[in-house]
Amino acid sequence: MTTSPSSSDDASAPVALADIGAHLKQYAVADDRQATWHLVQTILVLLLAMALYAVDQVVLAVILDAGIIVRGFIIYHDGIHLSFYRRDEANERLATILQAWIITPVDLWRRNHLYHHKWFGNLAVFDEADTVFFTRQKYESYPLYKRVLARVLREPVVFFLLAPIAQWWLQYPIQYSNPILWAGHAAHFLIAWQLSWWHLFAVYLGAIVGLMLFHLQHAVNRGYREPKEEWNPTEASLLGSTYLPIPRPFTWFTFGIQFHHIHHMNTKVPSYQLARCHHEAAPEMWRDVTTPSLWRSLASIRNVMWDEESKQLVPF
Repeated sequence: MTTSPSSSDDASAPVALADIGAHLKQYAVADDRQATWHLVQTILVLLLAMALYAVDQVVLAVILDAGIIVRGFIIYHDGIHLSFYRRDEANERLATILQAWIITPVDLWRRNHLYHHKWFGNLAVFDEADTVFFTRQKYESYPLYKRVLARVLREPVVFFLLAPIAQWWLQYPIQYSNPILWAGHAAHFLIAWQLSWWHLFAVYLGAIVGLMLFHLQHAVNRGYREPKEEWNPTEASLLGSTYLPIPRPFTWFTFGIQFHHIHHMNTKVPSYQLARCHHEAAPEMWRDVTTPSLWRSLASIRNVMWDEESKQLVPF
Protein backbone atom coordinates (compact mmCIF):
# COMPACT_ATOMS: atom_id res chain seq x y z
CA MET A 1 0.00 0.00 0.00
CA THR A 2 1.28 3.49 -0.79
CA THR A 3 0.31 7.03 -0.04
CA SER A 4 -0.85 8.96 -3.06
CA PRO A 5 1.25 11.84 -4.36
CA SER A 6 0.00 15.37 -3.79
CA SER A 7 -1.13 17.43 -6.75
CA SER A 8 1.94 19.66 -6.50
CA ASP A 9 4.30 16.71 -6.57
CA ASP A 10 2.87 14.46 -9.28
CA ALA A 11 6.29 13.62 -10.67
CA SER A 12 7.44 12.04 -7.44
CA ALA A 13 7.03 8.35 -6.79
CA PRO A 14 4.49 7.48 -4.09
CA VAL A 15 5.88 6.75 -0.65
CA ALA A 16 5.32 3.21 0.60
CA LEU A 17 3.69 3.05 4.01
CA ALA A 18 6.17 0.30 4.86
CA ASP A 19 8.99 2.82 4.31
CA ILE A 20 7.32 5.30 6.65
CA GLY A 21 6.85 2.57 9.24
CA ALA A 22 10.50 1.53 8.97
CA HIS A 23 11.62 5.14 9.42
CA LEU A 24 9.45 5.61 12.51
CA LYS A 25 10.68 2.37 14.04
CA GLN A 26 14.23 3.78 14.21
CA TYR A 27 13.03 6.45 16.67
CA ALA A 28 10.60 4.29 18.65
CA VAL A 29 13.12 3.62 21.40
CA ALA A 30 13.13 5.38 24.76
CA ASP A 31 16.37 6.84 26.10
CA ASP A 32 16.28 6.91 29.91
CA ARG A 33 19.03 9.51 30.26
CA GLN A 34 17.40 11.83 27.77
CA ALA A 35 13.98 11.27 29.36
CA THR A 36 15.30 12.09 32.84
CA TRP A 37 17.04 15.23 31.58
CA HIS A 38 13.78 16.46 30.03
CA LEU A 39 11.98 15.74 33.28
CA VAL A 40 14.63 17.67 35.25
CA GLN A 41 14.28 20.63 32.86
CA THR A 42 10.52 20.61 33.42
CA ILE A 43 10.90 20.63 37.20
CA LEU A 44 13.49 23.44 37.07
CA VAL A 45 11.24 25.66 34.95
CA LEU A 46 8.34 24.92 37.29
CA LEU A 47 10.49 26.01 40.25
CA LEU A 48 11.44 29.16 38.32
CA ALA A 49 7.75 29.94 37.80
CA MET A 50 7.13 29.52 41.55
CA ALA A 51 10.07 31.81 42.31
CA LEU A 52 8.70 34.44 39.92
CA TYR A 53 5.36 34.37 41.76
CA ALA A 54 7.27 34.97 44.99
CA VAL A 55 8.84 38.17 43.60
CA ASP A 56 5.60 39.38 41.95
CA GLN A 57 6.67 38.75 38.34
CA VAL A 58 3.18 37.48 37.67
CA VAL A 59 2.95 37.70 33.87
CA LEU A 60 6.09 35.66 33.19
CA ALA A 61 5.23 33.29 36.02
CA VAL A 62 1.77 32.57 34.55
CA ILE A 63 3.22 31.96 31.06
CA LEU A 64 5.80 29.48 32.39
CA ASP A 65 3.33 27.90 34.81
CA ALA A 66 0.67 27.35 32.12
CA GLY A 67 3.32 26.06 29.73
CA ILE A 68 4.45 23.51 32.32
CA ILE A 69 0.87 22.24 32.59
CA VAL A 70 0.93 21.61 28.82
CA ARG A 71 4.41 20.05 28.85
CA GLY A 72 3.58 17.99 31.96
CA PHE A 73 0.50 16.60 30.24
CA ILE A 74 2.58 15.55 27.23
CA ILE A 75 5.06 13.74 29.47
CA TYR A 76 2.12 12.11 31.28
CA HIS A 77 0.75 11.16 27.85
CA ASP A 78 4.06 9.44 27.01
CA GLY A 79 3.83 7.58 30.30
CA ILE A 80 0.36 6.35 29.35
CA HIS A 81 1.78 5.04 26.06
CA LEU A 82 4.73 3.45 27.94
CA SER A 83 7.12 5.37 25.70
CA PHE A 84 8.90 7.93 27.91
CA TYR A 85 11.16 5.44 29.72
CA ARG A 86 12.32 2.01 28.59
CA ARG A 87 10.67 0.07 31.41
CA ASP A 88 6.88 -0.15 31.60
CA GLU A 89 7.02 0.12 35.41
CA ALA A 90 8.85 3.45 35.19
CA ASN A 91 6.27 4.82 32.75
CA GLU A 92 3.39 3.63 34.93
CA ARG A 93 4.97 5.26 38.00
CA LEU A 94 5.57 8.49 36.10
CA ALA A 95 1.96 8.73 34.88
CA THR A 96 0.65 7.86 38.35
CA ILE A 97 2.64 10.70 39.94
CA LEU A 98 1.96 13.24 37.20
CA GLN A 99 -1.80 12.72 37.40
CA ALA A 100 -1.63 14.81 40.58
CA TRP A 101 -0.10 17.83 38.84
CA ILE A 102 -2.34 17.70 35.76
CA ILE A 103 -5.33 16.48 37.83
CA THR A 104 -6.25 13.79 35.30
CA PRO A 105 -7.06 10.25 36.49
CA VAL A 106 -4.78 7.64 34.93
CA ASP A 107 -7.27 4.77 34.57
CA LEU A 108 -9.99 6.82 32.88
CA TRP A 109 -7.68 8.79 30.61
CA ARG A 110 -5.70 5.72 29.55
CA ARG A 111 -8.92 3.91 28.61
CA ASN A 112 -10.35 6.84 26.60
CA HIS A 113 -7.08 7.80 24.96
CA LEU A 114 -6.11 4.31 23.83
CA TYR A 115 -9.65 3.88 22.49
CA HIS A 116 -9.13 7.12 20.55
CA HIS A 117 -5.95 5.75 19.01
CA LYS A 118 -7.64 2.51 18.09
CA TRP A 119 -10.73 3.99 16.43
CA PHE A 120 -9.96 7.59 15.44
CA GLY A 121 -11.68 8.59 12.20
CA ASN A 122 -14.22 5.75 12.23
CA LEU A 123 -17.67 7.34 12.00
CA ALA A 124 -19.30 4.17 13.34
CA VAL A 125 -17.56 4.65 16.69
CA PHE A 126 -18.11 7.46 19.21
CA ASP A 127 -14.68 8.73 20.17
CA GLU A 128 -14.97 10.45 23.57
CA ALA A 129 -11.47 11.86 23.20
CA ASP A 130 -12.23 13.65 19.93
CA THR A 131 -13.47 17.26 19.90
CA VAL A 132 -15.64 16.73 16.80
CA PHE A 133 -18.70 15.02 18.21
CA PHE A 134 -21.09 14.80 15.25
CA THR A 135 -21.41 15.09 11.49
CA ARG A 136 -23.32 17.91 9.82
CA GLN A 137 -25.90 15.36 8.67
CA LYS A 138 -26.32 14.08 12.23
CA TYR A 139 -26.61 17.63 13.59
CA GLU A 140 -29.30 18.53 11.03
CA SER A 141 -31.28 15.43 11.99
CA TYR A 142 -31.49 16.45 15.66
CA PRO A 143 -34.75 17.86 17.01
CA LEU A 144 -34.72 21.63 17.53
CA TYR A 145 -33.92 21.55 21.26
CA LYS A 146 -30.92 19.28 20.67
CA ARG A 147 -29.61 21.47 17.84
CA VAL A 148 -29.87 24.52 20.08
CA LEU A 149 -28.09 22.70 22.90
CA ALA A 150 -25.32 21.49 20.59
CA ARG A 151 -25.02 24.96 19.04
CA VAL A 152 -24.56 26.58 22.44
CA LEU A 153 -22.32 24.00 24.14
CA ARG A 154 -20.09 23.36 21.11
CA GLU A 155 -19.73 27.01 20.19
CA PRO A 156 -15.90 27.30 20.22
CA VAL A 157 -15.70 30.16 22.73
CA VAL A 158 -18.06 28.40 25.13
CA PHE A 159 -16.51 24.97 24.61
CA PHE A 160 -12.84 25.89 25.04
CA LEU A 161 -13.49 28.15 28.03
CA LEU A 162 -15.91 25.90 29.91
CA ALA A 163 -14.86 22.35 29.00
CA PRO A 164 -11.65 22.51 31.11
CA ILE A 165 -13.66 23.60 34.16
CA ALA A 166 -16.36 21.00 33.58
CA GLN A 167 -13.88 18.17 33.07
CA TRP A 168 -10.85 18.90 35.24
CA TRP A 169 -12.52 20.66 38.14
CA LEU A 170 -15.95 18.97 38.26
CA GLN A 171 -16.21 15.65 36.39
CA TYR A 172 -12.84 14.18 37.34
CA PRO A 173 -12.94 15.07 41.06
CA ILE A 174 -16.57 14.02 41.50
CA GLN A 175 -16.81 10.91 39.30
CA TYR A 176 -13.28 9.58 38.91
CA SER A 177 -11.21 10.89 41.77
CA ASN A 178 -8.60 9.02 43.79
CA PRO A 179 -6.28 10.02 46.67
CA ILE A 180 -3.49 11.10 44.31
CA LEU A 181 -5.87 13.33 42.36
CA TRP A 182 -7.15 14.94 45.56
CA ALA A 183 -3.54 15.47 46.65
CA GLY A 184 -2.99 17.27 43.37
CA HIS A 185 -5.94 19.58 43.95
CA ALA A 186 -4.70 20.27 47.47
CA ALA A 187 -1.19 21.05 46.17
CA HIS A 188 -2.52 23.52 43.60
CA PHE A 189 -4.64 25.34 46.19
CA LEU A 190 -1.74 25.38 48.64
CA ILE A 191 0.54 26.97 46.03
CA ALA A 192 -2.16 29.52 45.23
CA TRP A 193 -2.68 30.31 48.92
CA GLN A 194 1.02 30.58 49.75
CA LEU A 195 2.42 32.17 46.57
CA SER A 196 -0.23 33.59 44.23
CA TRP A 197 -3.83 32.93 43.32
CA TRP A 198 -2.71 33.51 39.74
CA HIS A 199 -1.40 29.95 39.86
CA LEU A 200 -4.97 28.64 39.54
CA PHE A 201 -5.48 30.85 36.49
CA ALA A 202 -2.26 29.40 35.01
CA VAL A 203 -3.57 25.85 35.52
CA TYR A 204 -6.82 26.86 33.82
CA LEU A 205 -4.96 28.58 30.96
CA GLY A 206 -2.74 25.52 30.46
CA ALA A 207 -5.86 23.33 30.24
CA ILE A 208 -7.40 25.64 27.60
CA VAL A 209 -4.22 25.63 25.50
CA GLY A 210 -3.89 21.86 25.86
CA LEU A 211 -7.48 21.32 24.74
CA MET A 212 -6.98 23.61 21.74
CA LEU A 213 -3.82 21.75 20.78
CA PHE A 214 -5.62 18.43 20.97
CA HIS A 215 -8.44 19.81 18.83
CA LEU A 216 -6.03 21.07 16.17
CA GLN A 217 -4.26 17.71 16.00
CA HIS A 218 -7.31 16.27 14.20
CA ALA A 219 -9.59 19.14 13.20
CA VAL A 220 -7.75 20.96 10.42
CA ASN A 221 -8.68 20.28 6.78
CA ARG A 222 -7.83 18.01 5.05
CA GLY A 223 -9.39 15.96 7.84
CA TYR A 224 -10.20 12.29 7.96
CA ARG A 225 -13.50 10.71 9.02
CA GLU A 226 -14.89 7.69 7.16
CA PRO A 227 -17.76 5.20 7.54
CA LYS A 228 -16.79 1.81 8.94
CA GLU A 229 -16.64 0.10 5.52
CA GLU A 230 -14.15 2.65 4.12
CA TRP A 231 -12.19 3.43 7.29
CA ASN A 232 -8.48 2.58 7.33
CA PRO A 233 -6.56 3.05 10.62
CA THR A 234 -3.24 3.80 8.91
CA GLU A 235 -4.78 6.41 6.64
CA ALA A 236 -6.60 7.86 9.65
CA SER A 237 -3.24 8.33 11.39
CA LEU A 238 -1.37 9.76 8.41
CA LEU A 239 -4.11 11.82 6.76
CA GLY A 240 -6.21 12.69 9.81
CA SER A 241 -3.43 14.01 12.05
CA THR A 242 -1.59 17.29 11.62
CA TYR A 243 1.89 18.75 11.78
CA LEU A 244 1.19 22.04 13.56
CA PRO A 245 3.35 25.15 13.12
CA ILE A 246 4.25 26.11 16.70
CA PRO A 247 6.34 29.30 16.96
CA ARG A 248 9.57 29.19 18.95
CA PRO A 249 10.16 29.26 21.92
CA PHE A 250 6.75 27.65 22.59
CA THR A 251 7.97 24.39 21.07
CA TRP A 252 9.72 23.67 24.38
CA PHE A 253 6.30 23.57 26.04
CA THR A 254 4.54 21.60 23.29
CA PHE A 255 7.42 19.09 23.49
CA GLY A 256 7.00 17.53 20.06
CA ILE A 257 3.28 16.85 20.20
CA GLN A 258 2.87 19.14 17.16
CA PHE A 259 4.28 16.25 15.11
CA HIS A 260 1.06 14.39 15.70
CA HIS A 261 1.14 12.45 12.44
CA ILE A 262 4.18 10.57 13.75
CA HIS A 263 2.67 9.92 17.16
CA HIS A 264 -0.51 8.45 15.69
CA MET A 265 1.41 6.17 13.36
CA ASN A 266 3.72 4.90 16.09
CA THR A 267 2.93 5.71 19.72
CA LYS A 268 6.26 4.28 20.87
CA VAL A 269 8.19 7.25 19.46
CA PRO A 270 8.84 9.33 22.62
CA SER A 271 7.93 13.01 22.64
CA TYR A 272 11.61 13.98 22.73
CA GLN A 273 12.26 12.01 19.51
CA LEU A 274 9.34 13.31 17.44
CA ALA A 275 11.08 16.40 16.03
CA ARG A 276 14.14 14.40 14.92
CA CYS A 277 11.93 11.70 13.43
CA HIS A 278 10.09 14.32 11.38
CA HIS A 279 13.06 16.40 10.24
CA GLU A 280 15.37 13.49 9.44
CA ALA A 281 12.85 11.85 7.10
CA ALA A 282 12.98 12.21 3.34
CA PRO A 283 11.02 15.39 2.44
CA GLU A 284 8.44 13.50 0.36
CA MET A 285 7.59 11.23 3.29
CA TRP A 286 5.22 13.77 4.87
CA ARG A 287 3.75 15.33 1.72
CA ASP A 288 0.28 13.89 2.45
CA VAL A 289 0.27 15.13 6.04
CA THR A 290 -1.89 18.19 6.76
CA THR A 291 0.57 21.01 7.48
CA PRO A 292 -1.45 24.20 7.93
CA SER A 293 -0.21 27.75 8.30
CA LEU A 294 -0.47 29.30 11.74
CA TRP A 295 -3.45 31.35 10.57
CA ARG A 296 -5.29 28.32 9.16
CA SER A 297 -4.61 26.46 12.41
CA LEU A 298 -6.15 29.27 14.44
CA ALA A 299 -9.12 29.52 12.06
CA SER A 300 -9.68 25.76 12.47
CA ILE A 301 -10.62 26.30 16.11
CA ARG A 302 -14.08 27.02 14.61
CA ASN A 303 -14.40 23.55 13.05
CA VAL A 304 -16.99 21.64 15.04
CA MET A 305 -18.39 18.89 12.78
CA TRP A 306 -17.65 16.68 9.81
CA ASP A 307 -19.55 17.13 6.54
CA GLU A 308 -19.90 13.66 4.98
CA GLU A 309 -20.77 15.10 1.56
CA SER A 310 -17.82 17.46 1.15
CA LYS A 311 -15.53 15.35 3.39
CA GLN A 312 -14.49 18.49 5.23
CA LEU A 313 -14.48 19.74 8.79
CA VAL A 314 -16.83 22.69 9.02
CA PRO A 315 -18.07 25.30 11.53
CA PHE A 316 -21.72 25.87 12.41
